[in-house]
Amino acid sequence: VNSVSAKEQLSHCVKEIMALLTERQTMLAQALESSRQRRADALANQVAEKRSLLEHAGLVAFTQELLKENDPSSFVHAARITHN
Repeated sequence: VNSVSAKEQLSHCVKEIMALLTERQTMLAQALESSRQRRADALANQVAEKRSLLEHAGLVAFTQELLKENDPSSFVHAARITHN
């Protein structure tokens, strides 16, 4: 009787441990996915910001070249393109 009771208690304890481990695994997987998503969002924001900065830098460089233009009609034509 004592051996049967000990086996049942052991089985019950193992089931509890397995349930706790499964719960912990689920929590860790969710935390990992959440962290991964935050990092992906942060990287996407950085990429968008860098693209915007590069576009502005290109426009500034183009505008600087326009200012060097000596021919007034070419300057006006290029200014219209830049303004639009």
